[in-house]
Amino acid sequence: MKIQITEKQLSRLRNVISEATSSIDKLNNMIDVNDFFYDKDSVEVKFKSILIEGDINDDDLHVYASISKITYLKKDVTDFALSWAVKDAWTSDDLPLGTLLCMHVSEILNKRILSLVGASVSEYDVTLE
Repeated sequence: MKIQITEKQLSRLRNVISEATSSIDKLNNMIDVNDFFYDKDSVEVKFKSILIEGDINDDDLHVYASISKITYLKKDVTDFALSWAVKDAWTSDDLPLGTLLCMHVSEILNKRILSLVGASVSEYDVTLE
């Protein structure tokens, strides 16, 4: 089966598709993961991605932060740190470094991006992956 559409229909379809991008998508496009680089107390954390999900109007936002690399004293300790310093493997609770990273991500998001739309997130809205 073939479907044929006119130029006018194609134009309207393009407009509908371009309007489908939500404000959350636009905020996610503004995120530069390099802005979230963490460097304190000989620990450096580089993030792979930061993704905002939820509804701005209901102030129901959640952030997923994916860690790319963790170094301590310039040595790669990513695997060890993810298991023993970021998240508890059994309960999935944030450990001390995980809590600091969640606070770091929420602080930067609130200052640089979410302040533009009058929204905010707390460290409890951030999930580290």
